[in-house]
Amino acid sequence: MPRRAVLLGTVAGCGAVAAQAVSPGRTFPFLLNSTGAVLIIMYLTLLVIAAFAVVLVACALTKGRRRAAELRFVNTVR
Repeated sequence: MPRRAVLLGTVAGCGAVAAQAVSPGRTFPFLLNSTGAVLIIMYLTLLVIAAFAVVLVACALTKGRRRAAELRFVNTVR
C-alpha cells in the first residue's frame, strides 16, 4: 500500500477543506481551474507519447521490411 501517497492525499484533502472554510468564495473556483489545467497537461502529454509510439512503430516496421527484403535477396543469391 502506498502509504506516502495516501497520507499526502489525506493532507491535501484536509487542506482543501480548511481553505474552503477560511475563504468560501475563492477555494472552489481555484480547485476547478487547477484541475482543468492539470487535465489538459496530462492529455497533451499522453498525446505526445502516443505520437512518439506511432512513429517508433512505423520506424520499426520500416526497418523490419528492409531486413526481410535483405534476407529474401540473400536467399535468392545462394
